Formats: sequence, structure tokens, C-alpha cells
Amino acid sequence: MKAFNKFEIVRNLLLHVATLLLVSCEISNLNSNTVNGENAGEDTQVVVQPSAGDQAGVEQTPGINSPPTQTIKDGCTIQIESCPAMPDTPNIVQDDFDGSATSVNRCMYRAIEWREECKSKKSVSAKYSKNGKILATNISNPLPELTIELAQPIQEQRIYTQNINPQPYAEIPPITLQGGWKSYIITTSYSWMCSSPDSILEKWISIPSYYCNQLQGPLTLTHSNGFFGDSVPASNLNGAKSDWKRNYSGIMSAHITSDQVYSKKVIAVVHGENKNEKLGDNYYQNTVNTNVLAKNCASGLFNNSYSDCWDAYNGFISLSATPYNREYNWGSTLFSDFGPAIWPSAGYVNGDQKLSWGVRHPSSIIKDGYLYIVYLDTSAGNSDGRKSGIKIARAPLSDQKVPTGFIPYHRGAFSENNKSLPPGFDPYKVRDFYESEGGAADELWPNSSNVNRFSIAKIRGTNLYAGVEEVHSDDGLSWFLRLRLSDDLVNWSSPKEIPGTRTSGGWDAGVLHYPIFSDWDNTTNYEIDADGFYILGTHNSNPYQKAIKIELSE
Repeated sequence: MKAFNKFEIVRNLLLHVATLLLVSCEISNLNSNTVNGENAGEDTQVVVQPSAGDQAGVEQTPGINSPPTQTIKDGCTIQIESCPAMPDTPNIVQDDFDGSATSVNRCMYRAIEWREECKSKKSVSAKYSKNGKILATNISNPLPELTIELAQPIQEQRIYTQNINPQPYAEIPPITLQGGWKSYIITTSYSWMCSSPDSILEKWISIPSYYCNQLQGPLTLTHSNGFFGDSVPASNLNGAKSDWKRNYSGIMSAHITSDQVYSKKVIAVVHGENKNEKLGDNYYQNTVNTNVLAKNCASGLFNNSYSDCWDAYNGFISLSATPYNREYNWGSTLFSDFGPAIWPSAGYVNGDQKLSWGVRHPSSIIKDGYLYIVYLDTSAGNSDGRKSGIKIARAPLSDQKVPTGFIPYHRGAFSENNKSLPPGFDPYKVRDFYESEGGAADELWPNSSNVNRFSIAKIRGTNLYAGVEEVHSDDGLSWFLRLRLSDDLVNWSSPKEIPGTRTSGGWDAGVLHYPIFSDWDNTTNYEIDADGFYILGTHNSNPYQKAIKIELSE
């Protein structure tokens, strides 16, 4: 994660109101998307049957008084009911675009691309087969097309947090929890909860120190386990159980839920980091890439700008939680740490070889009794399910303190035999698993590894979800936001860029980093109204926002 000087006392947080955008959508034939036969990515397989007389994708052998036998062709088969934009397109297409004939994940996304290219108001399906066996099926239903207009100039706003040390600042846009007073989680390498009767969308907010409490933080800020300039054996380092929050432990998403243990609780999805780092005169050695010494390569503040040593950087996604009641100050207390929930599909290392920078920048949403986590997997594998990109995993909410057993989306399904964490994972022995692969996980759309973060909110009164992504150019010198729509969280429309969000000049020029949603009244980040909502982001630890309006019509 891009970071800044963690010991700098920041006297205020800037909040800017940016442009009002008008998004017009036309919706027709919006049925629940079906993946492998059931809504929201369930596991029952569906075989795509060709219509009578179609020859592509099957070979037919006529018999006397018997239906033709069908031999499934290997590769990617697309079934199209209607293609108004290309009326001569056959109902069955054997597709080989962009490697879809040999890639399950690429084939699954071709259903979305064919539907959009055809401008079809009917579903399009994709089926991938190998050695005569269907491996995966996906069905893409029609979604709205977005039209975005610029409508309002930028405005500035400030938030003051008074007399707090260390001073919290918003590297991540503040998360809003429900309540009579609004509770805001303010996050950088550590996380605070600050309460106020005022909305962060107001022009001026001042929060006294007695309304703020620290929720969690990394080991290097709370333990004396650093050393100067050289490495020591990993077995001699403190905090093995907490390797996932060695240098950074910031809440990036949080939900109030219920169970029979706590009645109500706050579940937090946490971005953690384990990396070589220089803080002041101290060097802190990472415990994953132990062959890279902190004295030779370290993240830190150099020439007044923070930069990361990527050879010794490792991202983690973990869960923490606390009861949400008066005894626990309505969640404004230290959270209990439950360890990693998501693992990179390729693992972290193979001996001294680095296989990934880990998993990073999570967002989350609750749907149909499941907690879904969306994340950036930086795995450098070559096979399906082991590559980098934006991915999604889910686990059922239950009476446990936090959900467990997250399953990533792979080959059109969430399969119970494909858990994200390695088999036998034990957080107390986390270092034994750095060379282990995580569960296979597919990126949600092609070439998504240039997305820094993807966040989701439900559009009230519809079956639709909006997604906002922060995208960087291949050279890292241009940043901008795009919107997508989905009705099942796994099939997403092609993106539309939000006007006024593109900036040039590297990371420091970006003005809406780590974007999230907020409803119009700033009561939640996970549900929005079609007639108005906000997108929140940050710039050099100062929150920004853009106001959005969507008109939905059948």
C-alpha cells in the first residue's frame, strides 16, 4: 500500500467535495444472473444445449426415430439467442478470441463481451470444455448502459481531530458505521474510530480527542521488535502469530452484524503489510522474504516521499471483530484479531523466489447471508486461477465471531473444495505456509491487475450492484475512476470512465485513491439510492468525494 510518514502529526484532515456526475441508465430484461445454474454463483452445473439445427459446437449423427447424439467440442462455446447488432451471427459460436479457447476464465468473460457487442436484450452463455467434459458454464444477462455527465465544480471541506497522539489521518476514505451519532473508522497503518453527530459531507467538522479511540495497529508501532541495519533468523523475531500485521494494520471495510454470541458485532476487513521498513533510524526486517535484508532494501520516507521496497513487500487480508454494544463503547475499542482470511493464489515465495506481493486493498459487502471480500491478488502464476487481478471470495455469516473458510470464485463457481487459505492453515504457524498456494481464484474481468481497488454498493430498490474501480495506466502516471454494474457480484459490465477523475503525474497526483461509496445522507458505504450518492477517495491522506446521480428506467 502506498504509505506516508506514520509519525508525522497531522493537524487536520481535508475533505473536498468534487464534481456532481449524472449517470443515466436504461434497464431492460434484468433477471438475476445465473452462474452454474443458480443465482449468485452457486455450484450446480448447467449444460448449454444448442438449438435445433445448430451445427457449431456439436457434431450430430442422425439415427432412425432417435434424437441426434452430441459430441461436445473442446474449447469455448458461446450460445446467443439474439444479436441485433450483428444479425448474421449464428446461435452457436466456437470462440477463440484472446485465448478463450484455452483459458477457462477468459471464456467465461466472453459471455459478457458477446452480449454487449450484440447489444442483446437476452442472455448469452459461455461453456468451456476439455477432453469432452464441461469444466465451467457462465450466463450473462442484460445490464444497463451508463451515460455520465459532469455537473458541479470542486469544493473544499475540512475535518479536525483535536489533541490526538499519534494523530489519525485518512489514507483510506473514512468508513461510516450506523448509529445515532455517526462513527467513522479513520485508517492508515493503524485505525481509529471517531464519533460525531455531524456528517463528513458537511463543510467543517471538529472531533475532540475523547470521541476517538484506537482500534488496532501494527507490531512495529506497538512492540520493540525492530533492530538496526541487519537481518536475524526469522525464528528469533517476535510476533510470528501476527506476521500479517507486522508493519501495517488498517481497516478498509467494516460491517455491523448479529450472532448468538455477541448479539451485535463489528466485523472488520483489514489490509496488513509485512515488509522491510525504515522508521526514523530503525530498520525492521520482514519475515517472508528473509533473504532481502532491510539494510539493503527498505520501505520508508526518503526525500520527503514514502516509497516501498517491492522485493520485500507482502500484503495480507485478515479479519478482526468486536462486540457492538454499550459495554464495548459501541465498537470503539480494541478489536480482536482473527488472522488471515484470504491467501494469494500462487502463495508468497518459493525458497528465495518471490511469487507475489500478496493480497491487497480489500473491500467487502454482505449479500444473501454471505460476506464477500473483493481484493487485488498480485500472484504471478501463468495458469488459470493463479494470475494477478481483482478477485472475489465469500464465506457464510454464522454464529462464529467472524466468518471462516472463504472460497474464491473460480471456473464459474464458489466450490467447497477450493478454500482460499492453504489446507491445514494455522495462524500460529503462519510462516510454515508462505510457500503454499492459496485457492485458485479468477479475476473478475480481463487485465484487471491495473486496478488498485474495487468497491461495491447495492442500489436500493433494484437487483443491481454498482462497482467503482481505481485504475492506473501501465506506466503508473495516470489515475482515474470507472463504474461497472452487476446483478450477482461476479459478472460485471464493461466500465465507463467517470469524467473529471483522470489525473497525470504519478501517485501523488491522484485525487480519489481507494474509492468507496456513501449514500446521500452518509449513513452507510454499502447501499446507495439511484437518485444520489457519493464516491469517496483520498489524496495524500486527505479525503475527497464526488457526488453521483443515477436514473434507472425499464
